[in-house]
Amino acid sequence: NTLKTAFEVYPETDFIVNTGDLVDHGDNQKQWAWMFNTASDTLMNTYMMPAAGNHEDHGTNAIDNYFVLPNVPEQDKTSGVYYSFDYNNAHFAVLNSNNLNESEGLSDDQIKWLTEDMSKSDAQWKFVTLHKAVYSQGSHYKDDDVCAIREQLQVLMPQLGIDMVFQGHDHVYMRTGSLVNNANT
Repeated sequence: NTLKTAFEVYPETDFIVNTGDLVDHGDNQKQWAWMFNTASDTLMNTYMMPAAGNHEDHGTNAIDNYFVLPNVPEQDKTSGVYYSFDYNNAHFAVLNSNNLNESEGLSDDQIKWLTEDMSKSDAQWKFVTLHKAVYSQGSHYKDDDVCAIREQLQVLMPQLGIDMVFQGHDHVYMRTGSLVNNANT
């Protein structure tokens, strides 16, 4: 019903950016079928660009098994994928916040890829999508992995000229002004 209403209100929409947790368990094929079939009238007429949520990480290659995605660099796709795409004058980088390093921040190869990917783009607008909410008033705000990712991205995002970040995980709506070093600019 949410997708149906969204496309009724915004019929010119060209694609959906999803921040993860599409299903409760990534290996449960019945849940994937339910998700795709329930919204099939809408989904058959658009594109969905997903970020892997922690529930998709409960499966093996769940995002890679159910989506054909553009510009996916070589990586371990077990917990999800990171990739990028362009749309008109915007560049989107979709991160995999399940793919972590030993310090529980985003994996080193993913940070290197993000830096290179954004540096190559001359798009007017630069967006990042990830599941685990770096800034949120939700229950996961102080989780160790979220804190580690926030430490990584609080300086990197402004350096890369990121205009907007879409995030999920906490299932709340929140927006802020520009943040640099954890403070509004």
